[in-house]
Amino acid sequence: MYISDWFTFLTSKVGILLSLIGIWIAFSRRAGGPDADTKENVEKWINDKNNRYERIRIVLKDYETSISEIHARNNINLMVGTILIGASFFILTSINLSERSRSVGIYAFASIGLYSIWLFLLYLTSSRLNGLQYSRIRAIEEALTEKLNYDTKKLKYDFGINSYNIKKTRRCGGKRPALWLRIRRAFWDIVLLLLSIAWMLFSLEY
Repeated sequence: MYISDWFTFLTSKVGILLSLIGIWIAFSRRAGGPDADTKENVEKWINDKNNRYERIRIVLKDYETSISEIHARNNINLMVGTILIGASFFILTSINLSERSRSVGIYAFASIGLYSIWLFLLYLTSSRLNGLQYSRIRAIEEALTEKLNYDTKKLKYDFGINSYNIKKTRRCGGKRPALWLRIRRAFWDIVLLLLSIAWMLFSLEY
């Protein structure tokens, strides 16, 4: 086995370890509850009788802005991920098995490194930021739901798609999300696992 193959093998093992850590994070992560301070402040704000409708409009604008920021962050993730993930797999597929060289280990390091940088430095941190904003969004949704139901007395209306999604994706009404949702969250970690396994198999080819 070439020295480059040993380096490729070790690099792939690191990639597998990182992917397993990512999968563990995805499976153990829980959706945070509504931010208590935000909910309290929104309730006080919209319960003031002075310009109540204008106050509600401002809250809805804040709600819309928060969702727009999440969408913008996700779009950036998608664009950067398309480039880095594509480059990672392009490096893997560009290696010629019949012409092995000392640079194979560097290719493996670059391939897994590019993917890991995107996954942990951009995707994971963006998910954390999204979680904080979703907590604020859910607080606004609950405050508006309670206000609407109090004003209308008979009408029971759940405001906000995010709170609705959380309720519907809970496992048997518990606190943990359904299995399919946790697998979905771990999708990119699973792809890193497959990429790392492919490099490991490549290093063991000879």
